Amino acid sequence: MKGPKRSLDVPKIVNAVLELLAEDPAAVPTLRGVAAHLGVRPNTLYTYVPDRAALEGAVVEHLLDLAGPGVLTGGAPWRERITGYALRLRAELLARPGAVPFFLSGPMTGPSAALVGEGLLAAFTEAGLPAADGARAAYAVMVHVLGSAAMAAADLPGPEVSPAEAVRTRRAALAAGPPRIAAVADVAAAWNSVEQFEWGINRLIDGCVPSLR
Repeated sequence: MKGPKRSLDVPKIVNAVLELLAEDPAAVPTLRGVAAHLGVRPNTLYTYVPDRAALEGAVVEHLLDLAGPGVLTGGAPWRERITGYALRLRAELLARPGAVPFFLSGPMTGPSAALVGEGLLAAFTEAGLPAADGARAAYAVMVHVLGSAAMAAADLPGPEVSPAEAVRTRRAALAAGPPRIAAVADVAAAWNSVEQFEWGINRLIDGCVPSLR
């Protein structure tokens, strides 16, 4: 156990969670484990994160903010703002794949989540959607980002296998499968690529905004 640190706050607790996940992406950090990593008693954390849900929520807030919600309110065209933030959030999640499940275990209700939701809604209403449809479109974008990140994180190769080798192995397996799958093996082998993500989110946006159909 590390020596006790005199000052403690939510950012330090979040960093401890991310450090634990960096050591073992498959780990499920507990309050007790985080406290041990910080060199404090578990009860000390309750002042800042009263339970596991609050701990996960703090990590979610940190990653939403790390992706830069300001992208959604910049001067770029509305589509670029949406896709820009989506790509940045997906990249932050895949840089910390162990944190992806935190986004799937509870609602995103913190200030950063509200800022992201507001930015997405503003972009879609700028595109011409009424507020209710803009809210639905904003939710669909987040579902696409989180679903893509979850599937890509689950498919990450081990440290002994390069991403390129993993794609080659998958392509070979698909090429040896049923004829319809074999015919699209090159595309299917890269289903967790950035290119596939961009294709998906752009088709989603096209479907949400009537003027683009």
